[in-house]
Amino acid sequence: MIIILAFLLISSVHATKVNDTMAKVEELLHKHRGFEALQVLAFYRPEEKEVYRYHRLYADAAEMTGKLYEAIKHLRLAYIYAPEEEKEKLLLDRGRMYLRMKHYPEAMTTFRLFLKLYPNSAFRQEVYYYLAEALIKSGLFTEALKYYEKAGDSIKALYGKANALQAIGMTKKAYKLYLSLLEKDSDFLKNSPETRFYLGENLRLMGRLEDARLYLTSIRESPLRYRAYISLGLIALKKKRYREAIKDLQLSLQSPERDVRRKALLLLAETYIKIGKKKEAKKQLITIKNSYPFGEDYDRASLLLARIYREEGDFLRAKRLLKDLVFRLKPYEGAMEELKELILHAKKTKQEEFIKLWREMGRLFMSTSYERFLLQVVVDLKNTGKPYYDLCRWLFENGSKKTRRQAALLLAEFYSEIGKAELALRFLRMADRRNDKYRRLLIRSYILEGNYRKALRVFKSLKNIKSEDISELLLIAMKEEEAVEILRRTIKRVRPPVETYVKIADLLYKKNYKTEALKYYRLALSDKAKTNVSNRDLEWAFYRVSYLSNRIVSENTDLVEDPIIKKMLLVYTQEKRVSETMERIFNGFGSTK
Repeated sequence: MIIILAFLLISSVHATKVNDTMAKVEELLHKHRGFEALQVLAFYRPEEKEVYRYHRLYADAAEMTGKLYEAIKHLRLAYIYAPEEEKEKLLLDRGRMYLRMKHYPEAMTTFRLFLKLYPNSAFRQEVYYYLAEALIKSGLFTEALKYYEKAGDSIKALYGKANALQAIGMTKKAYKLYLSLLEKDSDFLKNSPETRFYLGENLRLMGRLEDARLYLTSIRESPLRYRAYISLGLIALKKKRYREAIKDLQLSLQSPERDVRRKALLLLAETYIKIGKKKEAKKQLITIKNSYPFGEDYDRASLLLARIYREEGDFLRAKRLLKDLVFRLKPYEGAMEELKELILHAKKTKQEEFIKLWREMGRLFMSTSYERFLLQVVVDLKNTGKPYYDLCRWLFENGSKKTRRQAALLLAEFYSEIGKAELALRFLRMADRRNDKYRRLLIRSYILEGNYRKALRVFKSLKNIKSEDISELLLIAMKEEEAVEILRRTIKRVRPPVETYVKIADLLYKKNYKTEALKYYRLALSDKAKTNVSNRDLEWAFYRVSYLSNRIVSENTDLVEDPIIKKMLLVYTQEKRVSETMERIFNGFGSTK
């Protein structure tokens, strides 16, 4: 009996000690003496029945002293040991703690768990608000809007809703809500730099630049102020205050957030481009390429850098950047247009680079939406063989009606140049017939086919005869007598190509128009023509002029290399001398008599 009484007495004393310790901690916390409360708790070992209360008080003391990691640790332990009726409040406090620590994924998980476990909780609307806050700060703006709408009509929930609307680009709707809230309670903004930022952005986009500037310049909290500097830079750019814009954007480069620094570098580059400082712009863009890979701003930087390289004539670097942007399931916006410009620039300046670019990347443009561009390119691919033929064929098979007729003409030209008259004529039947190019190809195809009469008939229908047409007419005239007279009339109006002078002269000589033949032999020997006439033709013209003019053009037959012509010229010279000698002798006899 005595033993039992002693045990009861000891137990009573111990319980009193436990209660006194917990009470002392609660009193210290009530007086905001968190560090002292932590010291008491640190040396205390709770009994099993006091474990929940111990961890609860420890979490409160740690939170009070700013030791948030300690606080969250003890909140988790308190939840494990808590009676069922206390768990709901502990879970809410844990989620709020995560939110305060900016551990947004953990906060979202905790609040979602709360709503699952306690769907009818009296704290439900409060949890909706906290979950929306965690979502908006994680960049999940659309989902955040959904929970702000569930959070009720409190000022903080409505401001949160306006912020979410602004974040997802519903600027006008957000603007109306902001205006109504500012009339009800503008004091909320003092303690919410995030709301001041979103409101400033909203006013900037709505064109109220000075009002936007007031809110944005009021943000001093880091890291949000660096985002505000970007917005201020955009306002300065809108007003064409480029120095001011550069200053604000350079300040935003101090941000601890990578995406903010990357955005600032991109805007700086675009600003430098606007004021003509391409060298400075290039530095910013290269920094993005080297230090901030991936993302929209990175792609935009690649596009701008490719444009600068293209303007500098550095086709290789420009191509490398653009390849990364266009060889995707969906090419980056603007990249295909820039690639077009690169190809067109190379086409004008460096034909070799143009052909390389087309061989490597031309297939990307095989779409009817690029039909006009393809028609620009195809002519300059003419001497590339297969690439040229493939593009002509593609245009013929896939283009609009007008384009198919143009492509048919190009294919007819291709086949006529390789001597395939039948194929050339087949495509000509599908080509536009209302121009001289069609007629010229038809003439060439008929000549290839050996149908000179048809070729002459088409030649007569030419609207505008050019110098190069005389080559075809000459070929026809060699077979068709009627064409000789047409040739004689034509060469009086249109100067023939220099390389045809000797052939024209030969034909005229053959048809007994020797005076006209002599004219073209002499033209072939003129200083203007010599460089474009072959040596063989020059030697022949030299001989013919000597013969037709009935005199020796030059005693220096060493100028002639062809052995046959040289021999003919020597024979003619000797004959000429004999003839002149005999004439003098006979004239002498006549005078004596």
